[in-house]
Amino acid sequence: MSTLVENMPSAKTTSPAKGVRHYFHKIGVSVLFSGAAVGVSHVVQATRAGADFSLALLPTILLCLLLKYPAFLFGPLYTTVTGESVVRGYSRIGKWTLPLVAVSFLCVMFTVVSAVALLSAGIALATTSATINITALAIGLIVLSTILSLYFSYQRFQEAMKVVFFILVSLSVFSLAMALPQWRTASFEIHWTTLRKEEVFFIAALIGWMPAGLDLPMMHSQWLLAKGRPSADAVEDFNFGYLSTTVLAVLFLVIGAVFFYGTGTSLVASAGGFSRQLLDAYTNALGNSGRWVIGITLFLAIFSTLAVVVDGFPRVLSEVLSLYSRTGAATHDHSLRYRQASSWTQFAGATVILLAFTGSLTALVDFATIVSFLICPIFAFLNHRITSLPDFRAKHKVSRSLRVWSLMGILFFTLFTLYYFYLNSLGS
Repeated sequence: MSTLVENMPSAKTTSPAKGVRHYFHKIGVSVLFSGAAVGVSHVVQATRAGADFSLALLPTILLCLLLKYPAFLFGPLYTTVTGESVVRGYSRIGKWTLPLVAVSFLCVMFTVVSAVALLSAGIALATTSATINITALAIGLIVLSTILSLYFSYQRFQEAMKVVFFILVSLSVFSLAMALPQWRTASFEIHWTTLRKEEVFFIAALIGWMPAGLDLPMMHSQWLLAKGRPSADAVEDFNFGYLSTTVLAVLFLVIGAVFFYGTGTSLVASAGGFSRQLLDAYTNALGNSGRWVIGITLFLAIFSTLAVVVDGFPRVLSEVLSLYSRTGAATHDHSLRYRQASSWTQFAGATVILLAFTGSLTALVDFATIVSFLICPIFAFLNHRITSLPDFRAKHKVSRSLRVWSLMGILFFTLFTLYYFYLNSLGS
């Protein structure tokens, strides 16, 4: 990292004698970054990729993660260097960026929140065998997440996320270890020239949210600022989070391949059915005696994702509203009102979607992730551009190699987006 970003202030070194507990305590906003990714791109999309294509999409996932790295890095890097949010950096490029952010968020915010709420509710019902209406439970979980976001400090939530995250990874690794001896069907083969149109669209959706949408750097910068002016540790912390999401993406891809590919079992589209299949896959590997523990852990992991995105989207939208205020910068009271208004607007929109589209979890996820895929080149460019702003360059310089890396990602996602539009223009 030191060869890519020049002049960054050095993070303090830590004696190995301080042990694992010290490093566990040092993990910061990166756990929120990973939490935002796990509920959509990993649990849903990566598992579906493994179930439908076995390991054939592993190179695609790794390439996507590699090419998106600079765009995600530039978010916390910009905030660390300048002490201001990514959205404010966008506004320095031009005020036209603010409506772009608002429209893109409104396109994905409601669907992402409703999809993750449905998955959380589905896992809760699959674990308890309760007869509560899944839509009502999902709406209740959004209300709870909104209250936690607005009226409770997220510092304690961040600490709880670390524990849940660690348990989820441990359970997933152990489940795979138990199931691998019985794994008989694996494939790395994929014929790109003969893919069906719907398969290309799924891959586009997978790329759009792998490891997350490029709206996440905006949230990341807001969380960093909420903790106070970030230090150089923020970049190190981001690298840990990004590596974690990479490992988890591969892990859930393999889970899909091991538990579902070649078994004759297709992942269902409904939230309840998908949740039961996922929970059954874990319990078949670990045993029915641990079903409650597994179910609670999965629920907490997905609910954590819900709480993270419910917190993140309104933070960014309130910043957009603040920058549109008369003075160009809102007071604390104004910011709080903007955030409250954005949060309850988010709740209302997600509720409408839940009432209208309760049947298909995957349809909700695909819509949000394809939108994220289509706007990916735009936000990759904007994140690249903010590192060229005078205030940033006066303090730090991004290396040529990292800038070329970033441009390669922008080119790749632009070409893939054009290919998507070309296929879409052909009709069915």
